[in-house]
Amino acid sequence: MTNVGETIPNPASIFRGPVISIRRLTKEYGDVIALQDVSLDVPRGALVGLVGPNGAGKSTLVGCLCGIVEPSAGEVSLFGQRFCVDSAAPKRRIGVMTADLALFDELRGDEFLQFIAGIYGVEPAAVASRIADLCDALGLADAIRRRISDFSSGMKQKLAFAAAVIHRPDLLILDEPFANVDPETVAMLRGWLSQFVERQGTVVLTSHGLQNIERICSEVVILNQGRIVWEGKPEIAGGEWAIAVGGLSFPSLEELYLHLVGSPDRRLAWL
Repeated sequence: MTNVGETIPNPASIFRGPVISIRRLTKEYGDVIALQDVSLDVPRGALVGLVGPNGAGKSTLVGCLCGIVEPSAGEVSLFGQRFCVDSAAPKRRIGVMTADLALFDELRGDEFLQFIAGIYGVEPAAVASRIADLCDALGLADAIRRRISDFSSGMKQKLAFAAAVIHRPDLLILDEPFANVDPETVAMLRGWLSQFVERQGTVVLTSHGLQNIERICSEVVILNQGRIVWEGKPEIAGGEWAIAVGGLSFPSLEELYLHLVGSPDRRLAWL
């Protein structure tokens, strides 16, 4: 099997300021405010986890960052350039994996990766070897020539990840990358992402799995009702998290999360 490290890009054209700079970002859908006055800087080499309950605004923020959602107000800058849905140049430096995966079910897996590589301008001579290496690392080699409609949900998740990284981006934006995959693949993806940021790549990801966020993220952003309610870096003591907020200390991200957006004591009315 291909070593995971062999599939990891070494980001080349490095911008020295914040890779992502968000200022007073707001997104409205009619009367619904999905994001409200969000500001955030993400430095090069960071692995940032976005967490929050359903409807908190995570996927909307991801959509604004990868150019598929137009903000109602505010702005996003990537690599020092203002970014919008029509910004072609920065998009070539981004790898995107959306929650709906955006696959073409009638294509074979290898045809889909060839198509994505062509969109990003990967040299034709390099495409076959990149597909082979990624499929070997992700355990897709035996299935890659099947139609995507015949893939399991976990295989589709792996294919979407391969499509996000095949052009060797500087920035990865991943919406629920650990969903629907087995524990072995989750561990492999965590290792891949950790090595990617060690090589000065930058990652923003969402996940409902707080343990995955705890294990790999250098910074965490908690969203609730379209606003950032906490952002920061945990203090690591004895291999465990120690987070101080408003004079209170929380030994884990889960306890901080529940304090800010919910309560473990809530019960369904019929219980």
